[in-house]
Amino acid sequence: MKKNSIFSKMLPLFGVLLSCALMLCFRIDASAANTQPTDLKQTAATTTKVSISWTAPSTQQTGNDYNRILVQCSKDNKTWVDKGYVDAKVTSATLIGIERGTSQYVRVKAVSYNDATKKILVDGAWSEAIEVVTIPYSVSGITQTAAAKTSATFTWPEVKGANCYDVYVGTSYSNAKFVTRMTGRELTAKSKKQGYAYYVKVVPVRMTADSKYAALGMETWGIVKTTPKTVTVSKANSWERGSKSIDFTWTSSNKKVDGYQVKIYNSKSKLQTTVDTKKTSYTYTKAKSSEYYKIKVRPYIKVNGKKKYGAWSATAVAMIAPKITEVSQEDNKATITWSAVKGATSYDIYAGSTPDFESMSKIGTSKSTSFTTGVVNNNAAVASNKRVYFCVKAKKSAYTSLASDAGFSN
Repeated sequence: MKKNSIFSKMLPLFGVLLSCALMLCFRIDASAANTQPTDLKQTAATTTKVSISWTAPSTQQTGNDYNRILVQCSKDNKTWVDKGYVDAKVTSATLIGIERGTSQYVRVKAVSYNDATKKILVDGAWSEAIEVVTIPYSVSGITQTAAAKTSATFTWPEVKGANCYDVYVGTSYSNAKFVTRMTGRELTAKSKKQGYAYYVKVVPVRMTADSKYAALGMETWGIVKTTPKTVTVSKANSWERGSKSIDFTWTSSNKKVDGYQVKIYNSKSKLQTTVDTKKTSYTYTKAKSSEYYKIKVRPYIKVNGKKKYGAWSATAVAMIAPKITEVSQEDNKATITWSAVKGATSYDIYAGSTPDFESMSKIGTSKSTSFTTGVVNNNAAVASNKRVYFCVKAKKSAYTSLASDAGFSN
């Protein structure tokens, strides 16, 4: 009876102890819940390292003790491996030895850790797990696949470890601007200028699934071109009398071409030769003095190893220089006579006080092979004992020959 009395008297005490025990357990659980780090994020990446940071748990401010942050990694977000501890006051870490161009998952938690026993005394709650990424491999090259007047299309090989790409385009290295971030590997740069070269930069990117961090790889540059503009062939191509060589020249406003295709025809429009050159000139060495020759030129660029041509130029003409056969003078007039030039429809006559054609002035045009004048060299009359020099150019439409050798009158 006494024992039962003692037990019954102790019941209230057990109740108090049990209540305290429950309260203690509740407090430990609450403490663990309050030690959850927040705002875990990736802050940097290399080919084999990732840096992370987080916000310290709120218990650090409320006085609950913890002394370490445990960091774990996982390749599949299921099986976790300890990566080590950092001091509780530290809010960042760098993880090493991660394969290039891959993803892993990271989480952290605050703990009370006993250095002597190497055991966790009080566990905190894990942060939300995040995906982290390392820098992918590089783009091995950029290839242009198509060209038009105002656009250029290019592509690049798939890059190990990249899941998207940043593309930049500009007219120079310094002004290339960001165009797009894309998962594909072919892009058409539109609204460009004809006859221009554009510098393109592709940066491989490995981005986390939630797009909160992107590891940027090494940039690769290439040059792409729009189709070239038409060139302008000179209207005064050089073919000296007595020579078999004609020097054709042309001008080009294109910023970048890979070469020019040249076609030369005789007066009967029979093709004489087709050549490619990188210069803005070409010398034809098989000209006959009894002929005249026509030329047309078109520029080209190379797209993926194949030539992409611009439009043909207008056809230009080369005629041999006339030969002055006689200059006669009578009654303050001078008559110039020259040999006919095949293909010429008219002739321009020049005069001056020296045999230098550049200092002469044009004094008239003739459809025949002679010309008579009484006024030369800026209205100076032909007078006795005054030497005047003359030159003649053969002309066909807008095209002219070289000037003839200078003839003169006394």
